Amino acid sequence: MQRTFDRYWRGYAQWVVGWTNAVLAPPEPHVLRLLEAAQELPPLAATIANGFDDPRDFYPWWFDAREAERLIAEKRAQLAGGIDLRELRRAFGQFATGVTVVTARGADGRPVGVTANSFTSLSLEPPLVLWALARSAASLPAFQECTHFAVHVLSASQHHLSRLFATAGADKFGGVRAADGPFGVPLLDGVLARFVCRNVRQIEAGDHVIVIGEVERYETFEGEPLVFHSGSYRVTTRHPELDSL
Repeated sequence: MQRTFDRYWRGYAQWVVGWTNAVLAPPEPHVLRLLEAAQELPPLAATIANGFDDPRDFYPWWFDAREAERLIAEKRAQLAGGIDLRELRRAFGQFATGVTVVTARGADGRPVGVTANSFTSLSLEPPLVLWALARSAASLPAFQECTHFAVHVLSASQHHLSRLFATAGADKFGGVRAADGPFGVPLLDGVLARFVCRNVRQIEAGDHVIVIGEVERYETFEGEPLVFHSGSYRVTTRHPELDSL
């Protein structure tokens, strides 16, 4: 029961509490600025409205003046460009992916980790993988500076880890079973596969940075994968047509 509560608190409830407290308090100047700008920017208004479905979506821009201005500028550019980023995101979401958590150890010795479904294999000779991290991510400097990182392919039962490591500012390693691996990289238990990679290159691409790693060690385990499709978690099943073969 305690473990279930801890997962719920870290993955969702703490953000609901923070959002509720923010609503009850007098609005900060940057919040008023957001609400004012939303009247002329439908994409911004939609972003605010979506936050009521999941308060985690309000982080960090509802609580940080600089992030609020960045969001306003982004939505203004979106409106001028004629592309509905919300609909584009929805279209991208039709591509089903696995879910990974990427971990490393920062220069200050603290572990860092993020959820990424952009992970893909890149080359067999040499063995290369890539994944992408938002340029706005607080952990970006740590991943740019680290010599090694680990990619963990999550199992179907680890959706709580996906939520936890996708949440900005969370105590991501509190209560999580992790051990120090090669080069001090945190390794998570219960996954389907682990890849310990040497950080070989980063490429800036739009609002993300592509990270390329060379696989130095890997492990695979039995289990079913966690899948993400159309904004929600899914599980796999064998296609019925294959049963007749």
